[in-house]
Amino acid sequence: GVCRADVGGDISCVDARTRRMCKRLAGPAGAVWSLDVCPYEGDWEHRVAGAGYDRHVMCWNLSSRIQAPLASVYCKQRLMDARWVPALAPSDDDERPVEEGEEDEDEAMGFEG
Repeated sequence: GVCRADVGGDISCVDARTRRMCKRLAGPAGAVWSLDVCPYEGDWEHRVAGAGYDRHVMCWNLSSRIQAPLASVYCKQRLMDARWVPALAPSDDDERPVEEGEEDEDEAMGFEG
């Protein structure tokens, strides 16, 4: 499908094969500057983020029947774009990153490794 938005704040999803609207989302008050479909799989699959003229960044779940956004954040600055970035959470096989100014426990206790 294809997500589209307009200057009136209307956001809808259209089936590319049939060219029929399959979902309408509750958008911001005013123009929608950008929409970005989440490229990540798993829990974040089927999510769309959008930035509007009303200074809100919103996130919707396309696989849900609910039209309202999952989350909405008001920004003091006007935004022209909204993009997904990779999550910074460590994976199961990564060690916990050491914060700046934080010593490793072994070093703090005087152990050498």
